[in-house]
Amino acid sequence: MPRPENRRPLWGLEPASHLPDAHGGAYKPIPLILEDEDLERLSWPRCEVDEPARIALEEQAAALLGGRLQVKFAGDELGCGPFEWAVRFCSMNQLLYDVYDRPAFVHRLMEFFTEGTLRYQQSREKAGLVDATQFDWHAVYDEVPADLSPTSLAATWAYVHAQSAASFSPEMYAEFIQPYNARVASLYWRVYYHGCEDLSRKASVIRDLPHLALFHISPWTPPAPVVETLGTNVAYEVHSHPTRVLFDDTETEMVRDLQEREAVMRGLPHSLTLCDVETFNGRLDRLVRWAERAREEADRAGGS
Repeated sequence: MPRPENRRPLWGLEPASHLPDAHGGAYKPIPLILEDEDLERLSWPRCEVDEPARIALEEQAAALLGGRLQVKFAGDELGCGPFEWAVRFCSMNQLLYDVYDRPAFVHRLMEFFTEGTLRYQQSREKAGLVDATQFDWHAVYDEVPADLSPTSLAATWAYVHAQSAASFSPEMYAEFIQPYNARVASLYWRVYYHGCEDLSRKASVIRDLPHLALFHISPWTPPAPVVETLGTNVAYEVHSHPTRVLFDDTETEMVRDLQEREAVMRGLPHSLTLCDVETFNGRLDRLVRWAERAREEADRAGGS
């Protein structure tokens, strides 16, 4: 989506990071918000569009497509994970101290970033930049009910997460993350919850998210305790480990892993999934074979 030139930073202040010297390394946020008064440096994010540039780009794309497809713009700059903005501005290192030493400060942070997220998403809706058919983060396409507007947040999926809170205990998650994610989730029709860490102990907290419809079971999450907690109330996205599939496992081991996952998920709405693939390791055939065997196991179990 074209944005106005010289627009102010989204939160009024640009996040800062130490960048790695070597290619492929991890960035590290530089904490800019350390005290209550530092929050005064921030401001609410605004959904802004360079409308003439948007129209020109839309016309150019439409000409290239020749009417075969409709042109749509991705317009969400914030997402639905307010805790990640706290991490970007405060750093996870500092927050791990603050949840013990200054819990009230962390709640003030979360209140600010949650309110900013709500305001931004609602302004995006008012600007006509919400489209229920654009959701492409893991959830399958849904038909929008006739009584809902496809340009409203109430007709769309939300990708809700708090990945950086992986080291929080379930109790800390329930205090510092869940109430704020729930406020964001309440705006939407359906919610996909994503977390690459082991979510088996946090599932009992996350299950209370409004409109939770799809739950991510990562390679590090044992499926059985999640299913025991969430039951038939949601669908599941069940992941194989890409490194094991592409580098380590024999085909026998790959199939055994699929069978073990499918045995737990039998009778529940779910997909067998392989994603976050950064390299094929020169073995594209392994991806093809995984897909074939996953389909065989799903069919053998009665569909997936």
